[in-house]
Amino acid sequence: MGLEIKLTESCNLSCDYCYYRGASSTGAMSAPVLEACLKFFIDRARAAGQAELDVTFFGGEPLLEEGLMLDCVRRLKANPPQGLRLRFLVCTNGTLLSHALLDQLEALSIRLYLSLDGPQDVQDRNRHDKAGNGSFSRIEPFIARLAASGSPIEKVIARNAIGQTADSIRFLYESGFRTIIASPDFSAAWEPEDLGALETQYRAIAAYKLEKARTGEPFHFSPFDDKLRLCASGQSYRDHSCNLGRKTFVVRPDSSIYPCTRFAADYGDERYCLGSVASGIDEGKRAALIAKSSRDKEECTACALRKRCLGNCCGCIAYSLGNDIGYLSPLVCEHERMLFRVLEESWA
Repeated sequence: MGLEIKLTESCNLSCDYCYYRGASSTGAMSAPVLEACLKFFIDRARAAGQAELDVTFFGGEPLLEEGLMLDCVRRLKANPPQGLRLRFLVCTNGTLLSHALLDQLEALSIRLYLSLDGPQDVQDRNRHDKAGNGSFSRIEPFIARLAASGSPIEKVIARNAIGQTADSIRFLYESGFRTIIASPDFSAAWEPEDLGALETQYRAIAAYKLEKARTGEPFHFSPFDDKLRLCASGQSYRDHSCNLGRKTFVVRPDSSIYPCTRFAADYGDERYCLGSVASGIDEGKRAALIAKSSRDKEECTACALRKRCLGNCCGCIAYSLGNDIGYLSPLVCEHERMLFRVLEESWA
């Protein structure tokens, strides 16, 4: 079990593809709610016999609540729960970083995940503040240090930058980052030719990745490596990463609990709210959600790719595109078929 804590639903950026755009906000989490949240899930992890609990600070932009986060971690480091190792992570857009803050994060062993799409022209195209000012220049002073520390990158493959996808991956790798978690912005109005353009980019990335593999250089690119690992293990995305109440819980600032950050962004839809820190988790509702998300979609039952396909297995993508975890996106389906084709031809 893992825990994601939304310290705030506010953000200093206004990214074009953000799935929180236009949503209302409950603001920042209070210190008492944060304390109660951690106690609730630490007790749950102990009861389940866990040895470790990953705690991820999320947002909005969590570093808007830097003091709250650091105070919380310091207290837990000073008085750690017996029999349970806590690992802390923070997902950030990087624009509020300073070397002094990085010193504190390193001293507290808080691992940092950085949202970065590529070089300045790619980054600033979609990741900008509310006034339209790009974000790259505020992140650039820390890129070398973050890469040296092993920070993973979270990159969005935007429709308006498809043709620069391979160059962006090269930029990130040559900047020193070795783990790149990339996801297409499926919510955009993709045209059929866009998938063809992305296929060309994926092939270039595959050639680049194979080049690095021949020299023994580490390089994790999630769209490729996740599928290759699933093919080798025989597991499905549901076993490996899709949570929906199985492995990770998300807590909003008001203490309500959700199975994924995508559901926590839609405040008017209570179908996927599992309870709250105060009331506890509705285990019947959770079990029903797991059962529904565990079934193959009817359109996918005869497909050989169904166990390793995001369209069939990822409930949050289905929900974000069709407002229901049972929805099958034709775009995602075609993307997955194309991606498997690239992998089969590149790793044959």
